[in-house]
Amino acid sequence: MIAPFLNLLLAYAAYMISRIVYVWENWTVFGSSWEGLQMGELIAGSLRFDTAAICYTLGIYMLLMLLPLPCTHRKWWQSMCKGYYLTAVGLGVSINLADAVYSQYTGRRTTSSFFNEFNHDGNIGTIFGIEVLRHWYLVIIGLAIIAALWYCYQIPTYKSSTSRKASLRYYIAKGLLFVAVIPLCIGGIRGGFSTAIRPITISNANQYVNSPTQAAIVLNTPFSLIRTIGKTTFSNPAYFSNTELDGHYSPLHKLPSDTCATGLPPFEPRKGANVVVIILESFGTEYFGSFNSYKGYTPFLDSLIEQSLTFSASYSNGRKSIDGMPSILSSIPMFVEPFFVTSYSLNHVGGLAHELRKDGYQTAFFHGAENGSMGFEASARTTGFERYYGRDEY
Repeated sequence: MIAPFLNLLLAYAAYMISRIVYVWENWTVFGSSWEGLQMGELIAGSLRFDTAAICYTLGIYMLLMLLPLPCTHRKWWQSMCKGYYLTAVGLGVSINLADAVYSQYTGRRTTSSFFNEFNHDGNIGTIFGIEVLRHWYLVIIGLAIIAALWYCYQIPTYKSSTSRKASLRYYIAKGLLFVAVIPLCIGGIRGGFSTAIRPITISNANQYVNSPTQAAIVLNTPFSLIRTIGKTTFSNPAYFSNTELDGHYSPLHKLPSDTCATGLPPFEPRKGANVVVIILESFGTEYFGSFNSYKGYTPFLDSLIEQSLTFSASYSNGRKSIDGMPSILSSIPMFVEPFFVTSYSLNHVGGLAHELRKDGYQTAFFHGAENGSMGFEASARTTGFERYYGRDEY
């Protein structure tokens, strides 16, 4: 019964080798900033995303191998399982190696949007053939990995016992393994077993690296494709040109040097003053006494408002918890889907922390939920926060 798990380790090795080849092929992109990365975090992130991809593609294989039925020891059954295994892992390795070339044009791992971009192109086969000839060494590496998988693949051995009791114990143990593998696969796909953590998506890779470009190191292309299938993406409708938009309204506001439009004194930022942004869940101005004629429910915040620059008008840029951080700290509202679960989450995104670091500030994000919840840990890192403190650290 150990053979299927040894084959899983082979799949991990194949994915890791294809990742090393990916980095080697794109060393001009990753080499200059490699020293700033933490190897332990890279390995942890890589294993997390490889686990999800392997559970997606080999979950059925594990269930077929662990079915507590006599037919699973037949030669035809084992041949079917081996064929499925080699096809799934071989295809994953091939996609990873192919993306080592294609990502040089996109700057990221390929997502399912690839199929929409090229669904009307008639010369995609020609382009693919030319790139195969140019990168013949990747083809050889891919064939070598698949050959190694075929050669090292472990077929379980079963010695039939005349003892009915021994056979019964064997099938009970196998049945228990079968049942145990199901939640393990679900946890692997989700990226953890906690109900407080959303299933990981491509944006979660940002928590292991220092920039969105480096997220491609810990990701793998099968995971990126699977997790973006069926996702509705938003596009710029381009109703106006940039010149026309500026004529109607510009989001860039420059404060006058002498006085503000509101009649306040000249704007002079206090060097060294702390900047604290408090994000509240499911809150509105009706809860504050400062904005109303009644006492309210926020005495501490009301005391801060009395000493602060306060805006009486407030507008919602999102409706769910996952929309809060990009909306408030990076000015990215929720469009069709939350920003974190779209492929655009791997773009270079700035924010308040990024701007404050330019002035020498130390930045930290404090989050009361479990680490990794809502993708805030990854978002904090990619938008300029130096440190993240979640419930684990608390």
